[in-house]
Amino acid sequence: MPGAGRRAKALSGEEIWCQLFSEPAAGSDLAGLRLRAEPDGNGWKLNGQKLWTSYAHLSDYGVIVARTDPTVAKHKGLTYYWVNMHAPGVEVRQVRLAGGDSHVNEVFFDDVRLDDSQRLSPVGGGFGVAMATLMIERYVATDSSGFGPHLDMFTSLAQTVQVNGQPAIRDGRVRSALARNYAMRNALDAITARAMLMMQAGMEPGPEGSLNKLVSVRSRQKLVELAIDLLGTDGVPFDEHASVREDWSTRWINAPTGRIAGGADEMLLNTIAERILGLPQDHRPYKGVPFNAIPA
Repeated sequence: MPGAGRRAKALSGEEIWCQLFSEPAAGSDLAGLRLRAEPDGNGWKLNGQKLWTSYAHLSDYGVIVARTDPTVAKHKGLTYYWVNMHAPGVEVRQVRLAGGDSHVNEVFFDDVRLDDSQRLSPVGGGFGVAMATLMIERYVATDSSGFGPHLDMFTSLAQTVQVNGQPAIRDGRVRSALARNYAMRNALDAITARAMLMMQAGMEPGPEGSLNKLVSVRSRQKLVELAIDLLGTDGVPFDEHASVREDWSTRWINAPTGRIAGGADEMLLNTIAERILGLPQDHRPYKGVPFNAIPA
C-alpha cells in the first residue's frame, strides 16, 4: 500500500488522486478492460488507454486496474495498482462534456514503468479490490440530492412561480413531487449513514450503494425537469459557468452524465436485482471463457 505519509496527504487534499477504471470498450463491464500490465524485471509495464477519468489532469497519483493475464476468464486476469500521473509515458487529454465542463479525461499509457511495490492486490485479484472501491464510491461520490440543487431551492421556486393563477406549491402534482423527493432523500441518507457506520466499524458496506446512486440521480433529473417546466421560457437560458447546485438548466444538461458515471443505470439495476433481491443472474454467454478467446 502507499505509505502512511502519502495516505495522509491524500486525505488532507495535499495530493490529488484519481480512479483509472473505465476504457473505450469497458465502462459498465469493467472486467472487459484491455489496458495491459506486463512483467518487466522486478516490476510491470503499462500500455493502453483509460477514459472518463475525473480530474486526471489535476491528479498527482491514481489507482488503476490492468489486465495481467488474458488467458483466464476476464474477471480473474486483472490486477490493481497505483500509478504516478507524472511518470514518463503518461499522457492526459481533457474531454469537453455537453454542459461545457472538462473535468473528465482520456489517459494514455505508453510503456509506463511500475515497481511491484505499486501493486495493491494479488496478481489476478484486482477485480475484487475494484468492486470494493466502487462500492465505497457509490456512497461518497454522490449524495441524496444526486449533487443537484437543495430541496429548499425547489420549494422556494414553487412558492414563487404561478400555476393556474396561484403559487405552484398549491398544485397537488407539485406537492406530491416534493413529498416523494423529500421521502426519497431521507431514505437514502439513512442508507448512507448505515454504510458509514459499517466502515467506521471496519466492515465492508453492502451493495445498497447502488440504490443510492441510481435513485438519487434519477430523482434529481425528474425534479429538475419539473422546475424547468414551472419556469417556462425563463428555464431555457443556459450558462455553462453556473453552479450545478444553484442553476436548474445547468443541472439538467449535466444529469445524463451522472446516470452513466460510476455505473450506468442498467448495471446498477442488475446489481440491485442480483445482490439485494437475490434474483437469478442475467445470461452471460462468455462466463468462464478465457479473455483472449472472447470476440473483440
